[in-house]
Amino acid sequence: MRDISGYTVLLVDDTLENMDILVAVLENDVDVTVAMDGPSALESLAWERPNLVLLDIEMPDMDGYEVFRRIKADPANALIPIVFLSGRSSPEERVKGMEMGAVDFIAKPFVVGDVLATVRRTLSRARPHEEVPT
Repeated sequence: MRDISGYTVLLVDDTLENMDILVAVLENDVDVTVAMDGPSALESLAWERPNLVLLDIEMPDMDGYEVFRRIKADPANALIPIVFLSGRSSPEERVKGMEMGAVDFIAKPFVVGDVLATVRRTLSRARPHEEVPT
């Protein structure tokens, strides 16, 4: 598996406890940018293009599905791989996320090792990209 240091992951989750755990797990391997809601995530994408987005589905104001649609509708961000995070882990939710184009789906409560393995696997397949011009 390829070295993933230097890659950036945008973590979008409105639950501070989840955010803290995920940042602690990921920050030794990748650069982590955080957003607590959908609008903040989209704003972040306007100035920095991550190599991967970990996106919670259940958020106030704008759910993860809508954030996903908006990310994929922007040609500058359309190729960024997105992994859904959700407490709704029914087979129907997983299928919906995968049919939308998510590269994976992590159920909450998550297993830290599974999250790290998913991030490493996804980034090892991803092609590095150039920074978005400012």
